[in-house]
Amino acid sequence: MLVVNPNFYHPFLQLGGDCRKHTRRLREAQKVFPFDEDKDFYDLLISAMPLKSDLTPLYLHLTQLWSRMGRQYFDHINKSVIQTVIEGGVADGWVSAQFLGSFENAVVYGFDPDRELFQNSYHKPFLLHSRRFHYMPLGLWQQAARLPFHVARTFTSRVTEQGLESADDSIETTAVDDFVAAARIDKVDFIKLDVEGAELDVMRGARQTICNHRPQLAVCVYHKLEHYYEIPLLLSQYTENYIFRIGHYSPFHLFSETVLYGIPRELYYSHPH
Repeated sequence: MLVVNPNFYHPFLQLGGDCRKHTRRLREAQKVFPFDEDKDFYDLLISAMPLKSDLTPLYLHLTQLWSRMGRQYFDHINKSVIQTVIEGGVADGWVSAQFLGSFENAVVYGFDPDRELFQNSYHKPFLLHSRRFHYMPLGLWQQAARLPFHVARTFTSRVTEQGLESADDSIETTAVDDFVAAARIDKVDFIKLDVEGAELDVMRGARQTICNHRPQLAVCVYHKLEHYYEIPLLLSQYTENYIFRIGHYSPFHLFSETVLYGIPRELYYSHPH
């Protein structure tokens, strides 16, 4: 007997009357992906829209897709050309350290407003001593702002819809476009975003950088159900001649640890997969 993890569905999947809307929008986003295996993942999402009592077929399908994946944030990208990285969501710096190790001579600008988490990190000394990592204690957003911030358990603190007066804390934010201009960065090669549901807002503040610099992208889409279609559809409007791929990195949860990759076509086909 196969026992399916009861958390197969993410808690936000209380669909009610929105099931048809989500299904229609997922079908729209599915057209952004040229490869059948990525379309297959969207078929799985769509088949899960009506909640089911027997999850065994969906679970088996998910584990099959998951088994094809490699390393989160590194699948599909062309590592050889990456020299400048903007990372939204440093957390404890573990992924930042992997970037320094994988992208030879690259400089990483890491943004995260949770100062305490980074200050107490095991990886902090290595990152700062590398002289190739620059920590920015700011949130990324559409523009510079002061926003209410909810301090949660490790790695899940986030901007909240509460007012400033009732929030746990507040943070200062900047936009990618504003930062790139102020820092006079000639070329951004890679943008990674795992910012607990703020990804869509961050990309709206990175439109000029995406259009003019043509960076490779690794963007988490699993924090909100709508992001599975809103983010690929938005990026397909911002970009030209990009290849979009999906990476899913949880064998137990369908709506978790899903990353959208965007790679300029000339870079995608110039390295082995």
